[in-house]
Amino acid sequence: DNYYALWYGPVASKALDLIEGDKWVLREASIDRLPLKTTVGKAPNGKNTIFLSDPEREVNLNLLSKSDIRVFDEIVEKYKDYSFKQLMDLTHEHEAYKEAWAKRRDGGERAPMYYEEMIEDKAKREALIDNLEPVAAHM
Repeated sequence: DNYYALWYGPVASKALDLIEGDKWVLREASIDRLPLKTTVGKAPNGKNTIFLSDPEREVNLNLLSKSDIRVFDEIVEKYKDYSFKQLMDLTHEHEAYKEAWAKRRDGGERAPMYYEEMIEDKAKREALIDNLEPVAAHM
């Protein structure tokens, strides 16, 4: 997916399309609607936003690997007591977000983020790029 820096923080573009009910992206995902409730409300910046709540079905854990579940569990444990504002502020501290947000055109509402900038450890980033560069066009 393509990631963008938005006012609230980074977002995967197709995930946002799903939340916004884009019929083409829903069809591509082989679903008619999201499996949770959505409501439109006002964000702190005064703009309309979509709030997610109340799952309408159980999570199908068979679709996830053991490592997926382990990572989700770690994330929930680490951030379960954070407020929305704390999570938003945390994402705004990430170098990839700051880099993208600073490059917005004419104060726009979004800017593209790049995968390589999401790896904050520069040595790891360079090693990963070196390893993936020859095959990246074929992935």
